[in-house]
Amino acid sequence: MEDRAAGLKAIREKSFPIIDAEVWGVEEQIEVNGIRNWLSIREGEEKEGMELEDFFEFTPCNEWICKVCGHTELLETDEARGKTFCPSCERKEFIQKKEPIDWLWRTIGKPKPCDLFDIYEEIYKFLKQHVVLKDEALYDILISWIIASWKSHRLDAVAYIQILGTIETGKTRLLELLNELCYHGIMAVTITPAAISRIIDTHGGTILIDQAEKLLRLTTDTGVSMYGICLSGYRRGMKYTTADQNDQTKVISKNVFGPKAFTSERVFDPALTSRCITIRMHRNDPPSREIDYNWTDMIRRMLLYYRYKFDYWDEGKTILKGRVREMYAPLLRIVESGSRDLIVVENYARQEKASKEEELQSSDNAIILKILLDELKHQETQLDVTEMYVSHIADETLIKHESIGWRLRNMGIPRKRGRIGMYVPFEPSVIEHLKQLAFEYGFEKKTGGEE
Repeated sequence: MEDRAAGLKAIREKSFPIIDAEVWGVEEQIEVNGIRNWLSIREGEEKEGMELEDFFEFTPCNEWICKVCGHTELLETDEARGKTFCPSCERKEFIQKKEPIDWLWRTIGKPKPCDLFDIYEEIYKFLKQHVVLKDEALYDILISWIIASWKSHRLDAVAYIQILGTIETGKTRLLELLNELCYHGIMAVTITPAAISRIIDTHGGTILIDQAEKLLRLTTDTGVSMYGICLSGYRRGMKYTTADQNDQTKVISKNVFGPKAFTSERVFDPALTSRCITIRMHRNDPPSREIDYNWTDMIRRMLLYYRYKFDYWDEGKTILKGRVREMYAPLLRIVESGSRDLIVVENYARQEKASKEEELQSSDNAIILKILLDELKHQETQLDVTEMYVSHIADETLIKHESIGWRLRNMGIPRKRGRIGMYVPFEPSVIEHLKQLAFEYGFEKKTGGEE
């Protein structure tokens, strides 16, 4: 309790002056993006011409109206381009009307003044009521990840959450809980790459995908695009670029950086898994299976206040290194501010990394890769480096030919057709790629203290 009290005091000493929620007297629900204008104004200041509608975002529609006589017409944008004079009164006040954006999530009420400590404790109680996790550190990780989703605009990298488990282990329920609490949560079983990029680029949404193994199939063009977005979108600056369907000479580039969570029954490939914090679910019986939406609304109002009021972000110190540090550092900063034990979460991160490496090296992909590396090493000693046929890989691993072909393609290892079937050519570029995969799968260690 003394540690928590000390942590709470430290948070309050860092706080900016509290902004009074009643300055503008807005009693109705306020759209989350519109709240920017309100929270950017310090207590006691005034801004002329501020109306309630300034707190909401609007989008143009095809209805045009005269501000003088009120005449309205339905016009397509191309048809109305350059038309500023009202066809009724001929005044130069003919403008395009706007309508409220149809939001993809529930609106959020007035921000609720609070400390980060208060938010942490409230989310902890909520999760404890609705989900049973085997490791206590997972609660700290989930809480800090939820809070970090409201600060993703201040982060350079953010870990993904990978929720694994068989049927009826609570994977989808946990995703629903995240959907209730994360910033602009969008939960979907099917979603297109264009939709993801648009949601993130426009609204900074948190993407939550159920049964992700079906959506991230590398055997389809959509799956490849989705995989690419997820692979690169954990770090700021990554873009999803596609051709403009309306103009063949242009391309459209959208931001895809932001928090994402997936549920699946199996582990993803090593590249994507390395960007994820894995949570394994087991059959359990939580204290409550019904979500109290009044409770989640209150927590969201607290999180909204935290998003805009506490406009600083400093990463805490950690012993973690490499990509593990990159993923966990923002979360550890929140854990520390919530007066939780950093060492518990750091130990979990190290154990999870070791567990991932062990699982990775026992996967079918790793088995195939190890066979190729051993054969390459053998041929190098014989000074006769040529190729290895898929049929030989199948004989040594007992994996089906079709599965080997798919897994080779998944790892980016090329195949060619020879006299007796498909083979992997030991060309310089292929050898270099195999050596890179050896690092990724943990068969060889990189120098420089990579964690």
